[in-house]
Amino acid sequence: MNSFSEDQKIQVASNLRGVLARQRLTQEGLQGLTEEKNPPGLSIATIQRAVRGEFSEKTIRILEATLEENLLDQVMLKQAVSDSRWGGYAYAAVERYIGDYLCCRRSFGNRDTVYIYHLSIDWDQENACLKYSDRNSFGGDYSQTGYVCIPPASTFLHLLTLEQGSCRLITVTHMLANMMMRGAVLTMYNPKGVVFTPACAPILIKKITEEDAASSLVGEYNKGDEQVADLVRELDEIQENELISVIRTTTG
Repeated sequence: MNSFSEDQKIQVASNLRGVLARQRLTQEGLQGLTEEKNPPGLSIATIQRAVRGEFSEKTIRILEATLEENLLDQVMLKQAVSDSRWGGYAYAAVERYIGDYLCCRRSFGNRDTVYIYHLSIDWDQENACLKYSDRNSFGGDYSQTGYVCIPPASTFLHLLTLEQGSCRLITVTHMLANMMMRGAVLTMYNPKGVVFTPACAPILIKKITEEDAASSLVGEYNKGDEQVADLVRELDEIQENELISVIRTTTG
């Protein structure tokens, strides 16, 4: 990339000024730095032009190596767009999803039990999309990683895990003002031995911080436990408010 938008130039120049200020590099200090490291094609005049927003990508990369700071990648990240298979979403539009979450779902085998575990979402620069990883270790290490699909013009998003032909899908609403996403998880349930069966359950995903009281919750809980009363109430509302449809057949 040899050209930048005006916004990108402003952001990179601002980053450069911030680095120079943080490293307390005056013109005399810059002169000493360029003489010490002798970077090709980099002079005081070139640095001064870069501070004004006049530069090429090559110049910025040389400055990054000389100053040992990242000036460009975060700016370019702001312009990133995912592949259409993930939904073609822009980083800037989904940045708010990056962070840590608490997941709460019902047990597939016991209606009185809920499972709580943590999940994190970050931007995968290699694949240019949101990637998630959960830390679910009930009775073994069932932790999974996958990618976040956000279809255009949809009110739902999907957390998809694909591994050696196996698939787990979590479909939830977009994150609301209360930092919650609600929906369902579809996966394979292993009730005993080598028996597996498809299973679906309501799931709640809530964005949290270390200061959030719920951040310490993890593990298996009885639905009557006061610690998880609010989360259980949210799970109940998922079905009561028909956020997910459970199709049942009748006989007779």
